[in-house]
Amino acid sequence: MLKVCAFGEMMIRLVPLNKAVFASLPENVEFSFGGSEINFLANISNLGGKAFFISAMPNNSLANAALRQLDKFKINRNYVKLSNKGRMGIYFVEEGIANRPSFVIYDRKWSTINLFKFEDYQFNKVFAKTDIFHISGITPALSENVMYCIVRSARLAKEMGLEVSCDLNYRSLLWDYKIRDENVNPERIMSEIAVYCDYLFGNETDIQQFFNIDIRKKEYEYEQDNIVYYENLLLSISKRFPSIKIIALSIRKSINANSNYMGGVLYIRETNQFFFSPNIYNKFKPYLITPICDRIGSGDAFSSGFIFGLKKFKKIQYALDFAVASSVLKHTYRGDFNYASFDDVKSLMRGDRFGRIRR
Repeated sequence: MLKVCAFGEMMIRLVPLNKAVFASLPENVEFSFGGSEINFLANISNLGGKAFFISAMPNNSLANAALRQLDKFKINRNYVKLSNKGRMGIYFVEEGIANRPSFVIYDRKWSTINLFKFEDYQFNKVFAKTDIFHISGITPALSENVMYCIVRSARLAKEMGLEVSCDLNYRSLLWDYKIRDENVNPERIMSEIAVYCDYLFGNETDIQQFFNIDIRKKEYEYEQDNIVYYENLLLSISKRFPSIKIIALSIRKSINANSNYMGGVLYIRETNQFFFSPNIYNKFKPYLITPICDRIGSGDAFSSGFIFGLKKFKKIQYALDFAVASSVLKHTYRGDFNYASFDDVKSLMRGDRFGRIRR
């Protein structure tokens, strides 16, 4: 059985209902939980793997409710520290509609995870029980303490023989702390983390923002010139970080906030091969997702779907197909978490794209 652990923060998610904006409050607001790393683990567990969460939370009723969510997904929470210090982080989501995009506001200062250091956790104990350590580019953006936790835990994971998976997840509204009186440099931090990674996930914006790569892109019509664009983008990252085995990106074209095309691409350094998905008769044919219920967490469904598919299938194309299908299905579930089962994902891979009733 695949055994995966992840370090990060589980947050409170607040969303005004009926596509309302915060300027229109008071309105009814939906309360739930989420966070990149926990989204990843929930999908791994739901698909059939074993998941372990490493984190810190306040010892109060809100955190207890969040922990019950971990129990719901059968995620091991023995390595979650409970403390009387700090609070839970919060993120506020204005859901986009038509030509109005979604918008996220973060409130994560002084959350409990920011108050603990690497030595406060039991990384060595959980690493001894797992095969893969997953991290996100969101978490080192929170504070100097958390950033050093990520760097040192990734290094320890490699020393202990684990594979390291990283989903870049660039967030422009974070990365606002200082190190030795200087503004933190996201490129420098993520470059140090990438050295320890076996698998790197993201999208073209993540790559360009973190690593300052400027590759010209022509009009996005899923033609051959855009395939070459993605190949050059992946090659640029692979040359910079030769220790990374596989780089996989989700490919998205937004028609509007409620309709997107979705696909994926990956590069294997060892064999110098590129794969695109969906691949129909050797042509890239992305999924059309319309209407979108909730796209938050779709990147986590992609990365976790790939890690699970990589260990489940013998062919790399199947693993990428599985990752893309997992991500596509996440768009149909409200909230951060993906509830698609292994059979659901396989059904979509086999061509069941039209949502017919199963009887």
